[in-house]
Amino acid sequence: MLAVGAYRSGTLNLFYSILLGLMGIHYSGVLKGTTWSSMAIITGLCIALIPLGFKVLKDGPMPSLQTVIKWVVILALLGGIFFFIGQNA
Repeated sequence: MLAVGAYRSGTLNLFYSILLGLMGIHYSGVLKGTTWSSMAIITGLCIALIPLGFKVLKDGPMPSLQTVIKWVVILALLGGIFFFIGQNA
């Protein structure tokens, strides 16, 4: 669904949308193990999303320094909280 939407909106071309769609048949997870086919599909997903990342960085507005600092602090606090919850669970 995401691959079709990315193609229809013009965000990704057909080749990159197919690579993104291949991710849907990949059942990734820590307990499922890693195979050569899963590595190929993950690599395809990374290749598909690189142009989107460049497009977002180029077209989007630059965040202010205050916004960047705020999000770094929030993410550091959440990371610390989740770490301690995970250690105590």
